Amino acid sequence: GLARPWSPPLIFVRAAAMASPGAPASSGTAASEIASALEQRGSEQEAEYGRSSPSRGPEAKDSRSSPSRSPEDSRTGRARSTTAAPVRVTVLPPHCRVLTVGDGDFVFSEALADARRPMNKGLLVATNLDTEKEEVAKYAAAQGRLARIRAAHGEVICGVDATRLGDGPLAGQAAFDRVVFNFPLLPVGRILSNGARGSEVHLENRALLVKFLESAPTVLADDGLVVVASKDCFPYSWWRIEAMPEWSGGKLALAAVLPWQNTEYPTLYDGPCNVNRDAAVKPTDAVIFVFCRAEDRDRHCLPISQWCRGFAGCHPMAPSPGPHCCPICKPGGLGLLSAKELAAHKAGKIHKKRAGLEQQWLARGGVGNGASMSGGDSDAASCNGHDVGDDVGVARVPPDVDSPRPEKMNK
Repeated sequence: GLARPWSPPLIFVRAAAMASPGAPASSGTAASEIASALEQRGSEQEAEYGRSSPSRGPEAKDSRSSPSRSPEDSRTGRARSTTAAPVRVTVLPPHCRVLTVGDGDFVFSEALADARRPMNKGLLVATNLDTEKEEVAKYAAAQGRLARIRAAHGEVICGVDATRLGDGPLAGQAAFDRVVFNFPLLPVGRILSNGARGSEVHLENRALLVKFLESAPTVLADDGLVVVASKDCFPYSWWRIEAMPEWSGGKLALAAVLPWQNTEYPTLYDGPCNVNRDAAVKPTDAVIFVFCRAEDRDRHCLPISQWCRGFAGCHPMAPSPGPHCCPICKPGGLGLLSAKELAAHKAGKIHKKRAGLEQQWLARGGVGNGASMSGGDSDAASCNGHDVGDDVGVARVPPDVDSPRPEKMNK
């Protein structure tokens, strides 16, 4: 296998801007302490994400909840702002071994190889489902792009199925520190060949990602991470990527959902990423999902302050959404004030469509080996023990959820 003289960093954090010296730490974790120290020095440096388990004791809780007095400006006598600076998270450190999956026209893999120059051999393996002959025939720039990746010491392997990573062309490869799937989307031809129509298209794409997450641990290093870039808007948000670890067998856990702009992605990739001749996905409304091995979640889970606000309810330290909760219309659960409000929400058009989609998902049975569809034990799929299965029954008719204009869905 590949000689690996040192263990690569997990996740790096960077202070995106300076904070005031008196600013309180946003979390008791090692990551936030490092970021806070860097900000207090007034410098923009990079630090390794702490390998120790995040502190979750009373001291950490107090540090988050206790207000601190803002220091005064010596010239004006007014309180200076102590708003914490955004933290830049590097999910693909330069010395980690990366596998890119389903990279379409390989534009992301080329950008990553270029950003890492000079790059040692073995640190990047770029893959796609098409054969190389099909790739070159499909994309006009493919031949030159593949040549440039190889010239930068990247390896290109075509014909790799994202749902069967341990088999086929990747068999015998050394383990990867990062497995990356950017903007996953089934080609139209594959969807049509499966006979999917309407809401079934969403389920086909959901099933693709569930099988990918089931397969990823077979090629993932012990301390590795799985990274999925997707979009937080209809229809992608209806795939419920945050709930997929439970459906894929529980070997992985959600470690973070990061804002696109708080990672290195904007410097690498400005889209569009072509997934077929006439289909492209642009990184608008994009978020970065990070998964780790389930047993390592306490070590890899980033502070809730660094997560996308819309996914904070999925964080293990997030407060309960309460007893009046819809578990499917918001990541981590949509908390409402009363049973009356919850009943009104369930009677709404959008909830019924989403519940109908979940009903279809349950009816499909298991995806992959041993995946549970009920979601009853998943934090992302239940509210205080209230199972998704209790909600899907409200949809009595097949939902119409294949509107091409997500802004009409009134999410």
